[in-house]
Amino acid sequence: MTSRPAPTGCFVYITLPGATEAVTAARFELTTSRGGFPLGRLVYGKSYLARGDAVAFDPVELALGPRVYETTMMKGVFGALRDASPDSWGRRVIERHAGKSPLSELDYLLESPDDRAGALSFGLSQQPPAPRRKFNQTILLAKLQAKADAIVNDEELPADPEVTQAGELLLEGTSMGGARPKAVVENDEGLWIAKFNRSDDRWNYARIEHAMLMLARACGLTTAESRVVSIGARDVLLVKRFDRGKTEAGYQRARMVSALAAEDGRFSPAYGQVVLRRACRRVAPGERRSEEGRHRAVPPDVLQRHHLQYRRPSTQSRNHCQKPRLETLARL
Repeated sequence: MTSRPAPTGCFVYITLPGATEAVTAARFELTTSRGGFPLGRLVYGKSYLARGDAVAFDPVELALGPRVYETTMMKGVFGALRDASPDSWGRRVIERHAGKSPLSELDYLLESPDDRAGALSFGLSQQPPAPRRKFNQTILLAKLQAKADAIVNDEELPADPEVTQAGELLLEGTSMGGARPKAVVENDEGLWIAKFNRSDDRWNYARIEHAMLMLARACGLTTAESRVVSIGARDVLLVKRFDRGKTEAGYQRARMVSALAAEDGRFSPAYGQVVLRRACRRVAPGERRSEEGRHRAVPPDVLQRHHLQYRRPSTQSRNHCQKPRLETLARL
């Protein structure tokens, strides 16, 4: 029996502003250049470009148009796509589920959950899958904490019929970035990233990161809503998903580009303010003064991760604003 060749490309779907279901927007291929470097190519679909409501994945790097875009930066993955790919924790979960390590960048895109950061998703079918409707509830945090501990310690996962298996559940929310154990949970207010403390942590990181966000708000920055809940003797940080807007029809999604992606992977807290100012000039020049003034209030080593969001008006969610804005997150 011959094995199927590994895919070298995929379709890119997007949930358009104000919508709750994805449409097919582009084709992405990841190959190797003649020089031996990863080479990414992306082209928007003709039917997508013909839509009156089509939007760009990234208004700077991937502006709407019929051309073929190419990149060798960030292992051949365009910044807007890399933002929708998991970071170290999510990759660890995917590798455990797949039973091998490491995987290709395309594998990480395809194997990460549909409910990833931002408005993009990926698949091998030309038709996008139906949006996810069911999420783990906040009342299951203790059981999710136990599963996260098992993954951290490379132990067998505790079986529980109420909780989705690790290949489906703990992947949820892992593409939001960072190395901390996390999962997506839902309550009546919407979706949250649950960030768990580890048993070997020297500090209570849940409370520290919550304090960072409170400090940022006190300084006038726009930050994600957060709260700390206690599960037994452990604290869990809940961070409201800024890229989701809850409606009766489902969840709307906000487009986003991180400062890391805007600077082709060169973002560093050591010169974070310079990078953020440059990213604001490139992506949202009209908002430069107000956003730079907000950011200067906090040292770049205090708040570690930043996203430039692209949102449209919505009668269902006040959080979906018309102009791009800078959102500051604490070490996600």
